[in-house]
Amino acid sequence: MYLAFGVDAHAIRQRKLYLPWEVGKPPDWVLEVASSSTGAEDVGRKRDLYARIGVPEYWRFDPQDGAYHGERLAGDRLVAGRYAPIELSTAPDGLLKGYSAVLGLSLCWDAGWPRLYDPTTGSYLESWREVWVAREVAELRATEAEIQAAAERARRQAAESELQRLREQLRRRQADR
Repeated sequence: MYLAFGVDAHAIRQRKLYLPWEVGKPPDWVLEVASSSTGAEDVGRKRDLYARIGVPEYWRFDPQDGAYHGERLAGDRLVAGRYAPIELSTAPDGLLKGYSAVLGLSLCWDAGWPRLYDPTTGSYLESWREVWVAREVAELRATEAEIQAAAERARRQAAESELQRLREQLRRRQADR
């Protein structure tokens, strides 16, 4: 994931690709999420490349407890053209955290999920997991409401059909007299 400030986001979205030579600058912040196919590249070749092109902060997040990056969370800050490790700490809440000066937030490792912590407010931003769960709950509630509305329409239609049947039956009896 790249974050770049002060660039034409519309041009990037059209290409779906961030090309520093086209936008005029490298990203300000990069996060690589580890996988079995990219883990070694993230800590080697990509790290060196990002330093060479001048990415101010480079972060690595390994949801598999460090299996692919060798660490659960690592960050580097560009100092005189070379990356220096960003100090990480385990907070009283048990989460591993590192402060990103670029973001003004701490990046955290929370049982395999990334979280962001705002040290100025002393609170966590809504996590991707929380957003996902909230979306799932909202979708389930919407589906439930649709089912209830459909059931109500079916009951109303059945009642109207029964009323029509009874009216027709009454009309025939009155006609037979």
